[in-house]
Amino acid sequence: MKGSCDKERFQTFILTQLLPQMNPYSVKHNVLVMDNACIHHNDDLVTTIEDINGRILYLPSYLPDFNPIETAFSALKSWLKRYRDLVDYFDLIYLILIALAQTTSEIAKKYFAESIYDV
Repeated sequence: MKGSCDKERFQTFILTQLLPQMNPYSVKHNVLVMDNACIHHNDDLVTTIEDINGRILYLPSYLPDFNPIETAFSALKSWLKRYRDLVDYFDLIYLILIALAQTTSEIAKKYFAESIYDV
């Protein structure tokens, strides 16, 4: 989808692209998880999804201190600051890839363990 998205455009996408893929609740692929963007709070859309026995689950309010991706980005930024002199010699994308490669599966598990998500 190109361009910005308003409630009507979002609803059209959900109704024409996503809803046909959803199964009734208690079956695989039946829950629509959304954040709290205002375009996601649409009574007509909620009713339509509930009418087909779909379920909407809204994420909790954004808590950056407990979000594993924020922790990962913080580590990435710290690595780039620590090795900022390399930017003069290497492409930034290459350096970002090197920094990301420093995140092992054990480190990633730690990010999630310290988050609000139960894994």
